[in-house]
Amino acid sequence: MSEVNEDGWPFTEWWNNIVAEIRDVDAVAAWVAALEGHWSDKTANDFCEAYYGEYDSPKDFAQGYADDVVESLPKEYDCWPYNCIDWESAARELMYDFIEVRGKCVSYFFLSGAL
Repeated sequence: MSEVNEDGWPFTEWWNNIVAEIRDVDAVAAWVAALEGHWSDKTANDFCEAYYGEYDSPKDFAQGYADDVVESLPKEYDCWPYNCIDWESAARELMYDFIEVRGKCVSYFFLSGAL
């Protein structure tokens, strides 16, 4: 039987290896929650493929994702096309392909197809 901490997280060799490589306990914990119990065969590479960062909201995630995808556009949110985008709607559409795991202060976003 594996040891668990006060939050119930297993301190197995797998957990220790993943946390040692990723070095972000909260993000790894969110990833494990998103995996819904199917984590034992996952590696740090799997985490890196699925993890898209931490943001305050799906709206902030959508803006950050747009920044990464459309590198040629200016990054000022008060100019076109950013001031023409309904970010709440964009976030709802984007979340069909992503999973949000809410943490204590931020949310963690994972590509659902990579889980």
